[in-house]
Amino acid sequence: MRLRRVVCYYDGRSKWLISGRLPALQPTALHELAYLIPREEEVLSTFAELRSYMDARDVECILVEAQDSATLAHALASDNDDCIFLNMSDGFYPVTASYFPAVAAMHRIRYFGNSAALQLAVQNKYMQYIFCNHANILTPKTFLYDGATCVSDDRPQEGQYKFFVKPFDLANSIGIFGDSVSDSLANAVQVAVRIKEHYNTKALIQEFIDGVSVRVNYISVARDASIPQNIGIHLMTGPPDDDIPFTTFESHLERFARADADYADKAVPSDMISAPLAHLHAVGAAVGKIQTDTEKLVRILGLRDYFSMDYKLAEDGRCYFIEVNTLPFARNAALRAYCKQSFGLTVGAALGAAMVGAIADGPPHEW
Repeated sequence: MRLRRVVCYYDGRSKWLISGRLPALQPTALHELAYLIPREEEVLSTFAELRSYMDARDVECILVEAQDSATLAHALASDNDDCIFLNMSDGFYPVTASYFPAVAAMHRIRYFGNSAALQLAVQNKYMQYIFCNHANILTPKTFLYDGATCVSDDRPQEGQYKFFVKPFDLANSIGIFGDSVSDSLANAVQVAVRIKEHYNTKALIQEFIDGVSVRVNYISVARDASIPQNIGIHLMTGPPDDDIPFTTFESHLERFARADADYADKAVPSDMISAPLAHLHAVGAAVGKIQTDTEKLVRILGLRDYFSMDYKLAEDGRCYFIEVNTLPFARNAALRAYCKQSFGLTVGAALGAAMVGAIADGPPHEW
């Protein structure tokens, strides 16, 4: 089947803040959660890349904002046998547009990317680690806390290692404070309580891995290539982390916003596949392990079309899986580098090329 139309759906960050009804949360938490949503100019830029690619192939592109129910209803009611829908807003809860794959599936419309069910399931990072543990994929030792209460079977012991604390279901460094790394379990539990009180969510207390960040990206442009052949693996370096102790949520939000902008502007991805980094120990072995673990997770979770993963590479060469993102966005510098290095395309054009191939696959089996 030939692709004739693409419908892209997204949340606008400013409109989400105005219309988002999460009364249990304080304004500082709401403004931080808004960073789950790409800035509107980022959405428009990626859509322009996609439309330029599709215009040359006589494919119509439509962009629908989440509050525009009339345009959405018209798109859903149209003849969509030769159409693909794309959700352009990162994350799942509490992003409105992230429910869009479920809407498309209910209408039996082909959507590009991972299902709403999978997006919702892996938002729970503790569940991700359970899958990894059963697949012999190395992860930090991880314990689930609901406030001050440990709700996982295993319990951490004081003095075993440094602890790292983060929300169990949020992304983009939301809920990670200057004191999220701690030598003391008691202090780590205090951070878990703060996360519960401010974001109304559970926390992970983990073994802290002192290492470098590695980002894996995948877009199904080369659909016949295997996962290890088709992923990009980049070492990520950026501005230094803010280790200023937590004081107030207002000051934390200010520092978080500054750090988020700095990272988007200054993060540098270094390709670990085509140009192995000699100054790091055992990089070649690390690349092979990441390729193997990524393919395992793709098969276990049923990932398709489009995803990213984060790993930590320790000084001793061990690779730790950190998380999978079922809907990465173009602000990710490694994703842009991957598309340029692997396909000679922008992110929007790479998505377009993958969609042209995906339409031939027919309906996703998750329906």
